[in-house]
Amino acid sequence: MATGDVTDFTYRAWRLMPAGWCPALPGAAQNAPPPVLNAVLAGMAWGLAQVYAQQQFVEAQARIATAQGGFLDLWANDFFGQNLPRFTYEQDGPYRTRIEYNLTAPRGTVAGMTAMLTELTGAAPLIFEPANAAQVGGYGCLATPAAAGGTLGWGASYTDTTGVIGSLLLPDQVFITCSFPQSGFAVLGNLGGWGQLANDVAGLGYGYGSRATPAAGGGAFGGVDLNSIPGLVTEAYIYSQIAAWMPAGNIAWTYIT
Repeated sequence: MATGDVTDFTYRAWRLMPAGWCPALPGAAQNAPPPVLNAVLAGMAWGLAQVYAQQQFVEAQARIATAQGGFLDLWANDFFGQNLPRFTYEQDGPYRTRIEYNLTAPRGTVAGMTAMLTELTGAAPLIFEPANAAQVGGYGCLATPAAAGGTLGWGASYTDTTGVIGSLLLPDQVFITCSFPQSGFAVLGNLGGWGQLANDVAGLGYGYGSRATPAAGGGAFGGVDLNSIPGLVTEAYIYSQIAAWMPAGNIAWTYIT
């Protein structure tokens, strides 16, 4: 018996009945309503249990932390319009994480852009500002990156072939290199199919030992939680997020590897 289910409402109604409305039952039977009365009360309790379940569901949709399905999409639409859609195959858990992150994420800074792209793609981007003296070297600069103070790790100049050269002719512009996110379906592609036996790839029969042990290096077998699969992030979405994070009037030259 759980709070709000049919049994709970049945016993609540029974305990509220005046004494003497039904005959006393002997022994352990006194702890439950008589069979006929139980059937009548359970019928009414079923309706109350449905109302209670609906109330609990509605209350859950009033918070992002507990909203489900389309109601979570409505929260995203309320705060972000069409700028934060659910990815294809994206489950509620990952989508809720993205919504909560975007509510408080810092924007308009290199740190904010780095955090956003890391969260979105799973890898930190390389961000270079040509007009930022801290990120470039000088003519003949051979100092180590730590001593040079460069955030890209380069002490750059004409005499250092691994360096970068800054330019004040590119104000309010930034060069961003980020990686394309790895899809969780790449993991699924390495798991054996249902009962598959070809090429020693584990299937249901192999996985449970009803067949001979696969040869060395045989296939994998396992279950997958859909919440562990990230949504299918598109290049267009990455570009749109970078544009949303950039300060007004600034340009982000972006390369997605």
